[in-house]
Amino acid sequence: MAATKHSTDCCEPGRGPGFRRTPGCPRCEELTAGAAPRAAVFTPRNRAAEDAARRADWDAHLKSARHLGDGPGCCGSVCVYMDW
Repeated sequence: MAATKHSTDCCEPGRGPGFRRTPGCPRCEELTAGAAPRAAVFTPRNRAAEDAARRADWDAHLKSARHLGDGPGCCGSVCVYMDW
């Protein structure tokens, strides 16, 4: 079953009109008739896997020529790798 979408003529596609309903828009008409708002899709994060991947990346950098090297493009005296 395909979900009704907001009209591209009167609403921003996929987002709707904001805080007001637009007459003539199929999704706005559904909401006015009492349809339930759609729930956001939530994908749980696997933090343990993300942390393990980040740690492996950090360990690989510490052993790399870029970190251990000396010259242009190397970390130098202060390593800022993964500082974001």
